[in-house]
Amino acid sequence: MTKNEVEQMDDEIDILELVKSLWKEKVLIVAITAVIIFIGLGYSLFYLLTYVAKVELLPPSISNITEINK
Repeated sequence: MTKNEVEQMDDEIDILELVKSLWKEKVLIVAITAVIIFIGLGYSLFYLLTYVAKVELLPPSISNITEINK
């Protein structure tokens, strides 16, 4: 086997090996996911936003009223 062939073989990703390594750490993955979900849920339930809308109406000017009365 030449050096070029060895370099090509090192570039391969073994999906089965990747799934096995993730499966070994399933408890850690589930725990981190649960903690993040609970933090997001707690934030969304306890942080209440209050939206306020204001409207100010100005009286019409005299020039606008005279055009309407014509």
